[in-house]
Amino acid sequence: MRPRRVRWSRLRAREPSERAVVVPLQVTTGMPTFSKHEPIATETGRSPDYGRASADWTCPAGYVVEQCEPQLASCLSSTGSCNAEGYRLTAEATADGRGCAFRCTGPSSTIWGDHGCAYTAAMVCWLGCR
Repeated sequence: MRPRRVRWSRLRAREPSERAVVVPLQVTTGMPTFSKHEPIATETGRSPDYGRASADWTCPAGYVVEQCEPQLASCLSSTGSCNAEGYRLTAEATADGRGCAFRCTGPSSTIWGDHGCAYTAAMVCWLGCR
């Protein structure tokens, strides 16, 4: 038996067929950052309510926290520091990363001097698709 001859015109590549494909697309728009600044303070006294110097903030929907920071902090310690003589000022991102928790604690006394703390709480959030 002899092999058959094949013409090259029959071996020409086929054109790909066209198909419609649905591609899911999610678009997030908005300002790239969101920031919030607010002064927070206890009253000044021998036993101030340090709960008044606490704040829990949440970023808007679609944003994640980038920075939590106390600014312009001032406490009634002898040096004015909020991390000395029993004062403690903290600013931390929440466990889910969607907000900030600000806390100020300090001494209380029924006899000696005045106590208290004041600061500006600052939170910066980034658009979640960054």
